[in-house]
Amino acid sequence: MTLIELRDFVRAKHKVSVHDISAAFHIEPGVIDGMMAIWVRKGLVRFHAAAVSTQCGSCCSCDKSLSQYYEWLEMPSKFASR
Repeated sequence: MTLIELRDFVRAKHKVSVHDISAAFHIEPGVIDGMMAIWVRKGLVRFHAAAVSTQCGSCCSCDKSLSQYYEWLEMPSKFASR
């Protein structure tokens, strides 16, 4: 998988979980985070981590990649670090 393939996948989906990217490209979530950091820095993608529900028992057994997702931004963020 290349950065361009990853970019195109997220752009096509608009919002996509780390889990879904991992499944589509057969790579570990940590690798995805490292690659996506480039697009986040350029201001083209925003990372979201869903808050833990108050009903959660805080057992820490949930797969974090299910609650973390990336969102494609149509215009680069003016606050992005280049």
